Amino acid sequence: MAFKLFTYGVLTHPKLLEALTGRVFVTTRARLPNYQCYTLKQEGWPPIPAIVSESGASVSGILIPDFDEGLSELLDDFEDVDLGLYVKESVLVIDAQGNEHHASAYVAGPVGIDSLDGPWDAEEFIAQHYEDYLNRVIPEFLQRWQ
Repeated sequence: MAFKLFTYGVLTHPKLLEALTGRVFVTTRARLPNYQCYTLKQEGWPPIPAIVSESGASVSGILIPDFDEGLSELLDDFEDVDLGLYVKESVLVIDAQGNEHHASAYVAGPVGIDSLDGPWDAEEFIAQHYEDYLNRVIPEFLQRWQ
């Protein structure tokens, strides 16, 4: 069974999403109204994005209309749901054509909220951390996960 997933930040990059899931997804640009994206900092980790509800704000990302339910546990582990870093919530996103979609999204959890530090800088992530995620972070996660 599949579900709709809204991603922002790290998993909006097709190569990183494929490296993590082993799948190539058809995606569409989308935005999540009334949320803001911040930088989440944890000791020993590169900066990562986290979203929180914020009236009037908007987060750009991608909508995956057919995310495989079988990959849900993998993604929950990657997003450290068990540690409270993120929680999976149902959200309403708007695609590039203006259509609304109910989707799941990982938002800052109780631990994540306490670690927010300024706005998320996507360009900085690409310049400083993209290759590390592709070549080290995701492969090491997958080794531990299997």
